[in-house]
Amino acid sequence: MAHRTLLPGVFVMLSACSPAYNTSPDGAAPIDASDVGALDAEAGADLRDVSSPDTAAPSNPTDAPVDSVSWSDGDGGGNDGHVASDPEGGLLDSDAHVLDGDAAPLDGDAPPLSCEWTHERLSFAVTLPGGIHDCPRLPTDGGRQLAMHELLSGVVRANTTHAGTSSVLTIDTCVSDGCGAQIATIDVKTPTPFTVPVGAYVEAEYWIEPSFMCTYFLRISNLPEWNGRKNPISDVAKTYLVASDGFSAPTSKMASTGIAVSPTRLGCATRDGGSCGTQVPLDSYTFEFSASGSPALTVPMGQSLPWVVSGQNVIVRNHRSYESGKCDDYWNWAFTILGQ
Repeated sequence: MAHRTLLPGVFVMLSACSPAYNTSPDGAAPIDASDVGALDAEAGADLRDVSSPDTAAPSNPTDAPVDSVSWSDGDGGGNDGHVASDPEGGLLDSDAHVLDGDAAPLDGDAPPLSCEWTHERLSFAVTLPGGIHDCPRLPTDGGRQLAMHELLSGVVRANTTHAGTSSVLTIDTCVSDGCGAQIATIDVKTPTPFTVPVGAYVEAEYWIEPSFMCTYFLRISNLPEWNGRKNPISDVAKTYLVASDGFSAPTSKMASTGIAVSPTRLGCATRDGGSCGTQVPLDSYTFEFSASGSPALTVPMGQSLPWVVSGQNVIVRNHRSYESGKCDDYWNWAFTILGQ
């Protein structure tokens, strides 16, 4: 059986403790590897599941006639689209999701909502002069993995992207004219590549935390000034990237961005029999983003939407946001914020 034990975070460059990410159900059994992908030695989770699920569910189950409802959870398991009856009323698909039609009709201007699960994943590895920080190489204590949290800053020397798969950012962290290059390379496996201007001064902060699958959080922000020198590209404080994978509401990690994020239920799956124990109800969710002075933004799964926050144009993508109830399957939350 797989158990997730969270220990106090290990800070590489900061002295405060890393916030705890709380959740491994006790008595949990591992799920099939086809549901979660595999970790490689260089960059954490692979992207075998980045495509959308193979069978589209109706945007709003209440709009579909009873005899035409189909469903897919996109994980390749047991659902053939047939609909069965729920002994307690309502309709069930072959995975016992309730299609109860309680959701309100969609507003014509709102993004379309769907109960369908999406499976895009994020991960990263950071290569420093002293070694590599990634999921397989987290520090340990008595054989147990510890969380890692680091903050670094420097000048961007290179940024390369590969459409749909990854972005690699190279940062020189040398703090004086007399030192040699101190290169940090951040290799982000992501379906939404990002760019940061070469020559810009930036701050990168990241967490890698152990779980049945590692959870990841990365923030890259522009620094108006670095070590007494004005940023030659832009002297405006702004965010280039926020990438979060595995956290349903990474509130403390988002604090420096001024953005709050939380999941909101869609009312798609209300039957919880057989659950291994979850923090949130079994359901499909949207992510709700808010910031002072900006209108709130609702982003459904699999969608990217523009937003203006603190005067900056950003694109927000919801990669996945659902609770399946499967054992050790509690990390199905991921989003990115890409600064313009």
